[in-house]
Amino acid sequence: MNSAGIVRRTGRRLARVALISIITAIVVLVPSAAFAQKDSYVTFTVNERNGPSVAAPILGVIPSGAPIIIYCQTTATDGFPTSVPGHGTSWIWDFVAASVNGRFTRGYITDLAPNNTPYQVFDPTLPNCEDLGGLDLAGWCVAMAGNTHVVLNNRYDAFGWACQSNTSWLQIPLTDVDMTHACQWQYGRSGDSGAFFLSAYYTNRWDAYSWHCRLRGYSQ
Repeated sequence: MNSAGIVRRTGRRLARVALISIITAIVVLVPSAAFAQKDSYVTFTVNERNGPSVAAPILGVIPSGAPIIIYCQTTATDGFPTSVPGHGTSWIWDFVAASVNGRFTRGYITDLAPNNTPYQVFDPTLPNCEDLGGLDLAGWCVAMAGNTHVVLNNRYDAFGWACQSNTSWLQIPLTDVDMTHACQWQYGRSGDSGAFFLSAYYTNRWDAYSWHCRLRGYSQ
């Protein structure tokens, strides 16, 4: 490898270390089930936006070669795929972390930019932002109310869950708000202060096991 290539690789490695340092300093993960991650870097200068759309407000500009961490993927909301001259066309957008001008940011970029995701198809190693996974209600009950455990009062009702005291019959029914709090606790990060638009949703009102968590955007 020539000296220029070594310099580029060394520069990316140092930038990656710096990005990790910024994230470690600012972001404290809560449960270990938080977002999956994939290390990458962008192959061209790309706008980071607060939604998966070329019309969404720009949060910052990530320079070519800059390291990023990809958390999840979703589909463009524009009604048409994103095209970048010389790099192709794709419906897919990635939710990423990056350092822009020394400032830690999270937002969406077109999936055409990362160097190691498959072209025009979802990466099987990353979750879909619209379905990060199910909810750890047993863990949430303990985190929210302490000496409790989760109980299911009605298998055929999405709102059949409750947190029950370990020392009495007292129960706290879990509402849709509680489910979203569980989603934020499980998949969010302690420093976000609601900036992640994480929310819980059910796919079947009459199925207690149909709850999922999704990420619907990010606002700086």
